[in-house]
Amino acid sequence: MKGSGRVAFVDAYGEAIRRLDQQATTMGQAASDMLSQALTALAQRNQEMARRVLAADDDIDAKDATMERDVLELISLLPPRQSDLRRLASLLRVARDLERVADYACDIAEVVLELGPATEGVNLGAVSALGGQVLAMLADALTALDTRDVALARAVNRADDRVDAGYARIHQDLITLMEQHPHQIREANQLVLVARYLERIADHAVNVAEMTVFTVEGRRRPFHHGGDPASPRAPANPMGPPLDSAPDPEPSRRQGKDGAS
Repeated sequence: MKGSGRVAFVDAYGEAIRRLDQQATTMGQAASDMLSQALTALAQRNQEMARRVLAADDDIDAKDATMERDVLELISLLPPRQSDLRRLASLLRVARDLERVADYACDIAEVVLELGPATEGVNLGAVSALGGQVLAMLADALTALDTRDVALARAVNRADDRVDAGYARIHQDLITLMEQHPHQIREANQLVLVARYLERIADHAVNVAEMTVFTVEGRRRPFHHGGDPASPRAPANPMGPPLDSAPDPEPSRRQGKDGAS
């Protein structure tokens, strides 16, 4: 009976991890939906949709808190195997990255409210295209996490280089626009912020993809310091020490208002 009880407990432990995986999937879909709606609200100058994005943020925050609580409770029940520990640690990190994605979606929604329903005529094509790229990155990162697809995770990392290049082009084009058409400075400046938020969301998608590689291969920060030989950012010295994730270069405007992360 003691042996069968142990097996039942281990089975329940595995099922608990599977439920946490599902929580991450649900949270990822919710964050992705928020971003998609925020971009649609921007394209349509739809303030009601922007307000719905802002209202959804509390649910994401609650999902993040629940994930942290459930992971820590599970670890306290039984010291997990190394592979399970990596998975649980990854889920904690993923939940935090998804919470930040949702915050940036809210920042984009706030831009919509700041601009109002009228438009001064700045072409949104490049920003919308960048948003589509970032949404695709996030979707691939979440799929890679769910399926343990390391190749797809590495593709997410490579896509980030294209997003960085797109952001640089948009930033320069909007600066030039403001110089040549001062009456469009207000709107163009807000779109610079949107492009920056999208670039940061892409970085968080890369973080999620990194957690797939960490879960499967046990290597922390695999896309940095030579960890991903397919990346053009890999340095000459592949034995360079891994570094912890860098913080966001600037807090989102929502952080500035309420101090929450």
